[in-house]
Amino acid sequence: MTAKPVGVVPILKLPGPTSHDVVARARKIFGTREVGHGGTLDPAAAGVLPLLVGSATRLARYLLLGDKAYRFTVTFGAETDTGDQEGSVVRRAPLPPPEAVEAAAASLTGRVRQRPPAHSALHASGRRAHRLARAGRDVELAEREVEVARLAVVGLEPGPEGRVRRASFDLVCSHGTYVRTLGVDLARRAGTAGHVSALLRTRTGPFSLASARTLAEVAAEPSCLPPEAALADHRQLALARHEAMAVRHGRLLPALAVRLGAPRPGLAHDVGLLWAGRLLAVAGGDGGRWRLRAVFPAETT
Repeated sequence: MTAKPVGVVPILKLPGPTSHDVVARARKIFGTREVGHGGTLDPAAAGVLPLLVGSATRLARYLLLGDKAYRFTVTFGAETDTGDQEGSVVRRAPLPPPEAVEAAAASLTGRVRQRPPAHSALHASGRRAHRLARAGRDVELAEREVEVARLAVVGLEPGPEGRVRRASFDLVCSHGTYVRTLGVDLARRAGTAGHVSALLRTRTGPFSLASARTLAEVAAEPSCLPPEAALADHRQLALARHEAMAVRHGRLLPALAVRLGAPRPGLAHDVGLLWAGRLLAVAGGDGGRWRLRAVFPAETT
């Protein structure tokens, strides 16, 4: 019997397909419907899109909720209704001076409030916001607070009279950050209008561009990284045989809880439990005690 594919596949998504298109293609490559992704990328965007195959889909939240890094470009002078080059121009303004761009970037670090774009996959009135927006409906999504750990200017393209036509930025941010919105807000703070004209995700959690493969490369050589690769940024603990047997049956022995130490709430503090070098389960701290969030089938170990 052929073993079911299980694990993580960091994809280098190219501009054009949606994240769902990439998942659909991967389902055909691996011969299973059980494929998910670790964070949506817009069709026009490129970069790291980790796929999870088989029971590893249960680890998607650790990638969805993890930090991400981007290189993006803002074109100044015109704001669009989508916040990127795919939309229609809704406002024009003079190009900004370099110092205004630098100041705007500095002002958008730390805890930042932003309103997700109407052209997004979020739900509004029970439907996808982008579908309502394309139908001509007014869509205004609730503001959210995100964390921008780094927003650095890495390149300025000069325009006339010493102004800036385009600027490129390196960004490290929390989950839920909309780069298109950040680009529009940045332009506004620089006293102008602007939109994101290029977007590359350079990292999702532990997966960078260096580890990613195109769909064509995966189709030529279908293979997965082991599930524990999705938790490379998390603490991992090797189990003794008797501990592993108990965990496989859904029990977390008191002595193992002691070895894990004081539990801390939140997925960022979850611990991968390994047996024979492979991921057997994930333990998390809830209500002041350790609990098993997921136990993986024997095929993964």
